[in-house]
Amino acid sequence: VDIVAIGSQVVYGSVGNSAAIHQFEAAGLRRVSLPAVILTNLPNYPTVHFLEPSDAWLQGALDALVARGVLETVRFTTVGFLAGPGQAKIIGAWLAAIKAQFPQIQVVLDPTLGDDDVGIYTAPGLAQAHLEHLVPVADGLVPNLFELKLLAEQAGLETESLDVVAAARELLSRGPSWVVVTSAAINDPGSIAETIVTAVTTEQHIHPRVESDAKGAGDHFAAALVIALSQGAPLARATEVAAAAVATQM
Repeated sequence: VDIVAIGSQVVYGSVGNSAAIHQFEAAGLRRVSLPAVILTNLPNYPTVHFLEPSDAWLQGALDALVARGVLETVRFTTVGFLAGPGQAKIIGAWLAAIKAQFPQIQVVLDPTLGDDDVGIYTAPGLAQAHLEHLVPVADGLVPNLFELKLLAEQAGLETESLDVVAAARELLSRGPSWVVVTSAAINDPGSIAETIVTAVTTEQHIHPRVESDAKGAGDHFAAALVIALSQGAPLARATEVAAAAVATQM
């Protein structure tokens, strides 16, 4: 197994782990998907059925991956949509333990909390739980601009006129090595950017804005980024590849 993907699973639709699976497989990467929540479809449909695994099941499933020897070859663990703060605490503690035992594993956190068009769509307290339990064990973060603002608020930063680089560096001070902020607005309304921030560098990747009502762009981006990183691409190049993949798929 190359990748452990923790996040949402939908029966009908292409978001969360359901969006990432075909990308990993097409790239020849073996993955295991651990559902933090299972939905019949996205909540914007007239009906949706929602199943949240118990904390005991989640802990048992994580422990089983260790017991089965799965993590010996894993290079990346991704964390996406979670059902609530309790899951963030369980997963954060598990990640800290496995990284100590398997130092080759890199953790990429997609703090799936909301977006500009719909606002916050996760449980109360989850942004704080991310900041407390998941950000410190992550190697990289891929928030959209809305999610960066939520995390910055929890970190005590002023967000009225958000300084993207300062907010990203605040998150870096808590453990990660890099942050890639997607959906970063720029002066040109026909373009959009990803802002790439490390402890010592900052750069932007700018490309034409693609108008689409499709959901799951962030999930597709995170998966494509991890694939490019697993193939040895530097972070800036991996960001370009991921953005191009999303523009094509969405």
